[in-house]
Amino acid sequence: MDTSLKAIILPRLHMLDGLRGVCAILVMVYHFLSWNSIELFQLGTFGVYIFFILSGFSLWYVYGNATLSHTSLRSFYVARFARIFPLYVLVSTWAYIDSGNLKNYILNATFLFGLATPGHTSAVVGGWSIGIEWVFYLVFPLFWIFKPTLRMLFALLAISIAINQIYVTLIFREHDLGSGWHEYVHFPVFLVYFVAGVLCAALYQWVASRKPSGLSGAQELICGLLALVALAAVFLFPSASVEDYLNGYHFTFLIVASSAAILLCACIRNIPARVQCICKFLGDISFSTYLLHYYVY
Repeated sequence: MDTSLKAIILPRLHMLDGLRGVCAILVMVYHFLSWNSIELFQLGTFGVYIFFILSGFSLWYVYGNATLSHTSLRSFYVARFARIFPLYVLVSTWAYIDSGNLKNYILNATFLFGLATPGHTSAVVGGWSIGIEWVFYLVFPLFWIFKPTLRMLFALLAISIAINQIYVTLIFREHDLGSGWHEYVHFPVFLVYFVAGVLCAALYQWVASRKPSGLSGAQELICGLLALVALAAVFLFPSASVEDYLNGYHFTFLIVASSAAILLCACIRNIPARVQCICKFLGDISFSTYLLHYYVY
C-alpha cells in the first residue's frame, strides 16, 4: 500500500474547521471584554487550549498513516512554515516597530521563543501559543516514528496530565495566575492538550475503520447534540477563579469534555454544502482573527 503523502486523500472534516473559527472568535471576544474590565476567562482559556487539541488531531489525522521519509518530512515542515510564518512575522514586525525590542523580535521571527519562555518573549498578543505550537511541530515526528497504539496514547495522556498538574501546583504556590501567567505558559504544561488531540484522531480512525460508510443521519444528529453539550460545559461551567479552572478534577473534566466535543464534531461528515462553506470560511480566518484582533481593536 502506498502511504506517501501524495497518495493519501482524506475527507475534509468541515465541522473541525468551524470549531477552530468559533474558538478564534471566542478568544477575540474574551480579549475585547477583558480590555473593557469584563472577565469571562473561560472563553479565552479553553478557546486557546482547544486549538492545541485540534492541532494534535489534524496532524495525526493527516500524517499518522503516512510513511516518514525525507520527502514527507520536508513537505510537513514546508506546509507548517507556510501556514504560520508569513503572517506571524508580519505582525511581529509591527510589534517591533512599536516596542523597539530587537531581541524579542529576533526570537519571534525565528520561532525560537517557543523553546524558551514564550509568555515573557512573545511579541504579539496571544503569540505565546504560536511559539508552543511550533514546538509541537518539532515534537510531532516522534509520534510519526513510533506510531503509538491507543493504549500507549492513553498512557501518554495520563503522564502528560500528571506533568501539567505538578507544574501548575508549583506555579500556584509562587504566583497567582493574574501576575504569574507568564511562568505558566511553557511547552510541558500544554503537551497534554496536544496528546489529547492525537488520541482523539486515533480514536476517530478506529471508529472510521469500523464505519467506513460513515454514521447514519440520526447518529450524526446525536453526535452534534452531544458536542454542543460538551462545548457548553467547557465554556459555561462556573469557576470561582482561573486557578480552579486549571487545577484538579475540574481541569481533567475540561480536557475530557473538550476532547469529546472534537471527536464528536469530527464524526459529523454529512452536512449541507452551504454549511461546509461557512465552516471552511471560519477555519480559513481563524489564524488571522487570532493574530490580528488586538490591532483591529
